[in-house]
Amino acid sequence: MYTDIIKKVHIEVTDKCNSECPVCPRNFQGGAIHPNIKNIQLGVDYFKLLGDDFLKNIQQWHFCGTRGEPMANTEIVDIVSYLRYITPHVKIIIRTNGGIGGVKRYKELSKLIGKNGMLVFSVDGWEDTNEIYRKNVRWDKVKAHMDAYLSGPGNCHWDYLVFKHNYDQIPFAIEFAEKNNIQLEFKEPFGFDRKFYSTSDKRKIVYTLPVYDRKSGELLYEIEPETEREFPRNKHAAQPAGMYNQYIGAEVKRIKHAKNQKGIEKIANTWAGPSIDYYAYLKNYDNSEFNISCEALNRVDDVSGLPTQEIFIDCDGMFYPCCYLAGKHFMGEPQITAMINKVDKSKLIPSVDNSPESILKSTFFSKIMVDGLNGNLDDSAGTCHTCVSMCGEMPVKN
Repeated sequence: MYTDIIKKVHIEVTDKCNSECPVCPRNFQGGAIHPNIKNIQLGVDYFKLLGDDFLKNIQQWHFCGTRGEPMANTEIVDIVSYLRYITPHVKIIIRTNGGIGGVKRYKELSKLIGKNGMLVFSVDGWEDTNEIYRKNVRWDKVKAHMDAYLSGPGNCHWDYLVFKHNYDQIPFAIEFAEKNNIQLEFKEPFGFDRKFYSTSDKRKIVYTLPVYDRKSGELLYEIEPETEREFPRNKHAAQPAGMYNQYIGAEVKRIKHAKNQKGIEKIANTWAGPSIDYYAYLKNYDNSEFNISCEALNRVDDVSGLPTQEIFIDCDGMFYPCCYLAGKHFMGEPQITAMINKVDKSKLIPSVDNSPESILKSTFFSKIMVDGLNGNLDDSAGTCHTCVSMCGEMPVKN
């Protein structure tokens, strides 16, 4: 599967987080915490375990993940400092909601990141709107941390998820970013189901997103995407295919959401996704029709413009091809879980006797994932449906 030296690493250094975002898989619509959350983190010792030979080939570290907040890792500054020591010119990207970490850390990271990378603030609006989606993220801390980082030399980036409730603040965000030399990009949010009335009627329907209270489980309010106005195309961030104004023209459906979250185990099982048999219809297609272009295998180097390859490391230290598969595995998605259960999971985690190079040559990477991409899995779907949906063209199930 991997034919070249790994040059980029996307890593989840912790599954701890201060925020309660309603789409994040670490909780259920901003409420109850997912039972698979362990509140763990990777430390400097883990990076030393990876070995200098591996580290010296890495051109970019991307601290992001699927459910954790990098700044919640108590060793984040020490980790970045160590990586700078091993590879002084490596590009370092950290994505944060900006509400945790302390002023001192942001100042230190601004110096460490400098012009070789950036710190990305995921802030969706301003004082009166950001916490609608970034629930439990205190604005006074966000502003203090942003000011602290901007006081240093580090490149600063701002990712802004566009909703109906914060659309009108786009002009202000653009003005603030230009004034403070911040690179600003807009994104469309995940989490809003899109459906069609019928195969002949292509009008889209989206459903409002419920947001629950973590302590009481009570329904607080609902969020909806912007469906009438487009955001600036020249400031559209890179996202999976099709995620640009995908909700424009859709009809917003206000269905009756549950007033209280009950039966957490039942909710968890639902979020894991349908059985593998649900995707059996994929075998009706030739694998080439899915047009899968794996983002992990077909990354493009920012400097040379040449293809490069990336891996994802989860907060328990396990190697995955990408964050999509890691996130699905965390949720208990049946197909991904079955694929990983075919191997000894300890063989996917670095140790003194198990180098990163050995992991990438293991059965999971060299055989099972290859079969998943090529339609040769021994299950009812045949093809990894996550690979199809995230990096290809998913056919509609009739």
